[in-house]
Amino acid sequence: MEKNINIKFQNLDKIPQQKKEINGDFDCSHNNLISLEGSPEIVLANFNCSYNNLTSLKYCPRVIYLAFDCTGNKNLKNIKEQVIKYGIKASIYRTDEGEFNYANVEKEIKQYKKQKLQEIRTLKKVKENIKIINKNDYGLGI
Repeated sequence: MEKNINIKFQNLDKIPQQKKEINGDFDCSHNNLISLEGSPEIVLANFNCSYNNLTSLKYCPRVIYLAFDCTGNKNLKNIKEQVIKYGIKASIYRTDEGEFNYANVEKEIKQYKKQKLQEIRTLKKVKENIKIINKNDYGLGI
């Protein structure tokens, strides 16, 4: 397991692929990142991606044991909604839209996951019904 990773101020536009879990801080701040692709999935301390060119939190670690800091990303909008959508769990979130903690979003994250799971189940049922309809075509060419 990797210890602290510090790749700040390196003029990076891409994060070099990281191990799944970092046993310490991960700091990729003050670069030119437009994506968090390559980030670890779990950070056992702080995750700092501040002062980049991010527009999405899509590849953000899913579990950050301490603070998540994404301040200074001018084009990063609807941060709380993205935290919920991507299920990002951190003790505290520092953003240009304000500071909040996991207790503020935990319920919404669980509801979002439940909703997505229900949508997947519905899509599977629709696919099964389409297979049944195609199997029972009765020569109608549907």
